[in-house]
Amino acid sequence: MESHKKVLLIDDDKTILELVEASLYETEFKLFTSTDPIEGIRIAKEILPDVILLDVMMPKIDGYMAGKVFKRNPSTKNIPIIFFTAKKTKDDILKAITSGGIDYIAKPFNISDLLAKLRKATGV
Repeated sequence: MESHKKVLLIDDDKTILELVEASLYETEFKLFTSTDPIEGIRIAKEILPDVILLDVMMPKIDGYMAGKVFKRNPSTKNIPIIFFTAKKTKDDILKAITSGGIDYIAKPFNISDLLAKLRKATGV
């Protein structure tokens, strides 16, 4: 198999981290995780993932603010962000897109939908 695409998941819910890890097991994706958005920003600058899955409701800063930070930073501004959240009103989706997101996955998530959106975002 060709090299794995790096996925950075930033979500403060450890159950979600485990579900996504299980979903991506034996796929073309290598998962990196963070439960803290500030740490997630640091990790992204270090590993330069192929795509970021970003929760909205987190402590310290929310996903919308983190998305804006990614888009303002020269080393992370071109990394596709998929918002990954239970917030799913039209206003929430619009806010995600205006915060730098290219796509949106509502929780609870469907594994095949997650994989399809990751593949689309990474060109797999």
